[in-house]
Amino acid sequence: MHFSHHFFVALALVAAVPQAWAAMYKCTDAQGRSIYSDRACALGPKPAPPPAPVEAAPPKKPGAAVVKPFADGKLTAAAAERVVRQAADMAERFDYRSQCALAGPELTFKITDHSTSPASVHSGGRREICAAQRESAQAVDAMQLRASVRLGKLAITLNPDSTRATVKYETATTLTHQGEVLMEVKCAREEVLGVYDGEILYAQAQAVCRP
Repeated sequence: MHFSHHFFVALALVAAVPQAWAAMYKCTDAQGRSIYSDRACALGPKPAPPPAPVEAAPPKKPGAAVVKPFADGKLTAAAAERVVRQAADMAERFDYRSQCALAGPELTFKITDHSTSPASVHSGGRREICAAQRESAQAVDAMQLRASVRLGKLAITLNPDSTRATVKYETATTLTHQGEVLMEVKCAREEVLGVYDGEILYAQAQAVCRP
């Protein structure tokens, strides 16, 4: 099974959703309405069409604030932790616009996916991750999925001038449908946050994920 591109806390969701989505079929019931099922349609399987591509830099969602560093532009461990936990909340709500707004202009990411054999590796930049977040949000909305993201202990280190913060931690993301657990994805993560025009954004993200 193929996983799409991934990104920080949303990595687990972007990883999980395409896998579940790939197993779903878009069919038509007797009344001509579109329905989604894990069983093939009566006239043969009709996989749901992929969502439309996303623009390179979606506008920030009004009111979706990003965490600010201190007045001198320095990062703190507390501020870095707030960003990570804010991103986790966005991921649970599938708020792809706010997730994309947390991506720095030079963002790079890489994920190693052990759901396949051999393991697959995906990487990219801001455009790719914003597109993946939007596609995941559209998929889970159509499938009426819910997500729960659990964060492990965060290990945060600052560079000497406090302009970069490296965050290492683990997450477990559970996807459910009408209360039934569909799958869980666990990821070991290492992310780098930086200060961009007075805002704390993601500069780098790496993850190793397993189902």
